[in-house]
Amino acid sequence: MKLIVESSDSFVPQLVTVGRNLAKIDQIKGALDCSNLTWVTPVSILPLAARIYEKRILVADKAPYLNTISFPSGIDDPDLLPHGKTYLPIMRFPTNSEALIEKITTGFIRLVLRHIGFGNLITNAFFYAVDEMVTNVWEHSLSKWGWVFVQYFKSKGFLDVVILDQGRGLKKAYEEAFGRSFSDKEAISKALEGDSIKKDKERGYGLRTTRKLVTQSKLNGKFIIIIISGTNGHFAEKGRDLFFDLETWEWKGTIIVMRLYKVTETINYVDYVE
Repeated sequence: MKLIVESSDSFVPQLVTVGRNLAKIDQIKGALDCSNLTWVTPVSILPLAARIYEKRILVADKAPYLNTISFPSGIDDPDLLPHGKTYLPIMRFPTNSEALIEKITTGFIRLVLRHIGFGNLITNAFFYAVDEMVTNVWEHSLSKWGWVFVQYFKSKGFLDVVILDQGRGLKKAYEEAFGRSFSDKEAISKALEGDSIKKDKERGYGLRTTRKLVTQSKLNGKFIIIIISGTNGHFAEKGRDLFFDLETWEWKGTIIVMRLYKVTETINYVDYVE
């Protein structure tokens, strides 16, 4: 069985294709043929890698680029990250080691900023956004693994980052914390409002501040964030803020997608932390 190829820059067709490919993976009997996936985007491939790894599906044949990005199992040692590339390969990190996660996150972010070419203008803002999302996976997902993949499309001038887990998702996290039922949309709303599931209420999921940083800073709406949990998602950029329904598929866990364009002014995340 072969998967569907998706080459669009738009997140909408990418997400549609992800759903169709996940359905194929869930129904497969035998080995999977990925020889036709000669080029992929972080959004189109990382959920598939996580699902294939979880279900222990044999990949019989792969296009060369998939080997380059360590598909499907990823790498779990930050010392193995390549230098000077326009991508960083799929990373799979265990959620039971705070020290290892910190090492992976720090190494990952430094390589992105140093070698992919985004420089010092957005260093602390990018570090804050990625660190918050990875920390969410570690603290709240109850998933064994978290996943990260980044690709810089130099000719198009943007960087795509995807961070995901296959844990309990926002809905279940809030239901367990508050002792009542939530819809996926309600749970995403709670996270975006900054309602913490922690008893000390020190912080929420980090999504509220990240969205504020994304949509209200000097990034000027050129930093796009998509949050997916269960059957619903949320899209935010400057001037647009909306919920959407996945319609034909759902994700057990949470997917965070960020698209970042180069900027000309320094962004300080502290100005947006509440």
